[in-house]
Amino acid sequence: NSSNPEDSSFIHFAKSSDDGETWTDPVRISIKGGDCLDGDDTVEGAMPALGREGMLYTVWSGPHGLMLRSSLDRGQTWRPTEQMLFEHEGGWTIDVPDFYRSNGLPVFISDHNADSPHYGNLYLNWAIEDEETGRTSVLFSKSEDNGESWSSPVQVHKDSSQYNHFLTWMTVDPSNGNLHFVYYRKSRKSKTTDVVWASSKNGGESFDEEVISEQSFEPSGTVFFGDYLNIAAVDNVVRPVWPRMDNGKITLWTALINFE
Repeated sequence: NSSNPEDSSFIHFAKSSDDGETWTDPVRISIKGGDCLDGDDTVEGAMPALGREGMLYTVWSGPHGLMLRSSLDRGQTWRPTEQMLFEHEGGWTIDVPDFYRSNGLPVFISDHNADSPHYGNLYLNWAIEDEETGRTSVLFSKSEDNGESWSSPVQVHKDSSQYNHFLTWMTVDPSNGNLHFVYYRKSRKSKTTDVVWASSKNGGESFDEEVISEQSFEPSGTVFFGDYLNIAAVDNVVRPVWPRMDNGKITLWTALINFE
């Protein structure tokens, strides 16, 4: 971190075409920068995704919202402007009571399987904090036209004022285009926390969700859990990964999900 006002954060892009042996020179792709304090005014969380016909996209968050910049030639050149997709309500740093450090940074993927019914779709998943109530929610939007337009953000989970939903991650099953999510659901009245898996068979038009933690757990406001959960899926075999705390100790868990 740096509090020097002359220091700035930007997003740069480089790629390798030989399995990481050599790399192109980094190119700055975020036109608008941020500070270097690792907070809402810092430009962070860049994720690239490959779309149709060599199109490449990168999304990140920062003081100007959720931003997108795209390339028509796999990153050789970039479009002259960046696009603000959505305001990031509450900023990307999220305050969840009794949970040490959380973020709502974007998860950005594409369905690049030409046999998928949703081939070419771009999917965006992030979390917000309501500035009035403090409630946190997991949101989703998609583009079906190469990032030119985006659907209105919707909640992945059922609407409830009883819970905070946060630390989301998303993947697409490359064999069929199904979407899968994993995130925490924490009571707003206690420390009780569960892990939720959500899925969509129709490209994000609707979602089903299920609590997959066999038992609830209670986090600590002084112990760092890490910045991300994760989830992978192929041929309907789904494997989310998350940390939980029991008796002051953190352990890593998964669930063995065979999706039908």
